[in-house]
Amino acid sequence: MPHRRSAALAAASTVAVLLVLAACSSTAAPSPAVSTHTGTSTSAGSSAVSSPTSAPVASAPPSTTPATAGGVVTAAVSGLGGHPVLTPGGPALDFSVTVRNGTGQGLQDIQPLVSMGHCSCSQSGAAMMPTGTLQLRNPSTGVWQSIDYDTEGTGMDFSFVNQISGVALAAGASRTFDYRVALVKSSTAGSQPTRDGSGTIDVTVQQLPAHTAFAPAISTPVYVNTAA
Repeated sequence: MPHRRSAALAAASTVAVLLVLAACSSTAAPSPAVSTHTGTSTSAGSSAVSSPTSAPVASAPPSTTPATAGGVVTAAVSGLGGHPVLTPGGPALDFSVTVRNGTGQGLQDIQPLVSMGHCSCSQSGAAMMPTGTLQLRNPSTGVWQSIDYDTEGTGMDFSFVNQISGVALAAGASRTFDYRVALVKSSTAGSQPTRDGSGTIDVTVQQLPAHTAFAPAISTPVYVNTAA
């Protein structure tokens, strides 16, 4: 009997020790992981990470200049001298415009548009050049032919005038146009200069029929004298 009691006590002691060890061996639940990413976001209920959106890159606006194959189309005015003067009812001024195709390709329907710029001789709101005439010499016959006397006002209508039908220019070729401009006396109110002043003769090389300009206009000063 004593031996059985001792064995029972030993077994009970062993069970108690095992219970204590089991309780001590339990560990705390791991804490949730913390994301170290910056500049990203996650959707609720999803583990996908969205990338930051890059800023849009602005693109250059398309050019409206006709293709010139790496070259340029130029114009030059000659024959006006250093101080060209126009007087209403006075003599005309002769001048020439030379257009050169500096591109590597032939061009069609080219027009040098001659327009009369604003004049300080006018006190009207549009400051338009006084009434006048413009002629172009026919290179084949030598005859002067009247074309539109194109004046610049407050809008861009002047840039859509057809003064010629357009010519072809081969690559590297040039062509000279001879003009004659004069001011006329007029009884119409506002069409006569009210004081001496200065304006310009402007030339813009265009491609018809869209009147697309190859380059900004070139301007040559011209002076208006109100004296008869």
